Amino acid sequence: MKTILIADDNPVSRELVVEALGDEWIVIEAADGASAVASFLGDRPDLALIDIQMPNLDGFAVMQEI
Repeated sequence: MKTILIADDNPVSRELVVEALGDEWIVIEAADGASAVASFLGDRPDLALIDIQMPNLDGFAVMQEI
């Protein structure tokens, strides 16, 4: 099964992705930019959906770190 990282500080947005894709994907959630980087580097998901406006690191900074 493929893995997806959803990085968003809005829990409702993360929940929607889990509901929509949870049957076909393993969904990893991150609530801020720093957690997103750590999750991506540790879990190596097949796909990442990253919010632009997040605390700690914004989506652009997350992509630079990755």
